[in-house]
Amino acid sequence: MPEVSYVEKAKEAGVEGMWYKEYEVMPLVKVIERVLSGEKIIPESTPVLKIGDASSTDFTARELDVLRKVVYGYTDQEIADALNMSRWTVRSHVNSLMQKTGFKNRVELAVNVRSSGLVIDE
Repeated sequence: MPEVSYVEKAKEAGVEGMWYKEYEVMPLVKVIERVLSGEKIIPESTPVLKIGDASSTDFTARELDVLRKVVYGYTDQEIADALNMSRWTVRSHVNSLMQKTGFKNRVELAVNVRSSGLVIDE
């Protein structure tokens, strides 16, 4: 999954090898062989995905935090409580996400983002 936080989490954890299946054309066996020979293999960035009218790089870090919760069905108040922000700020981020992607409603946004694998609830 191209979850946006995986590269940073892998680096922080000291992982020696990680690769996205469809990031670049490199067979998994080749990645394993290179790691076993002592090379550290971690992509520099997350694959860029198309989410509606937007690119995954169009979202701010905070929008991605909110999006992660929207995808898993949290209400605005639950998101606000979880992320220590006001319900109105959450609503503003959700509106911005829908405007960027061109989706008409929160369900359409959540379904499309979830199927892309861009965010996974922690």
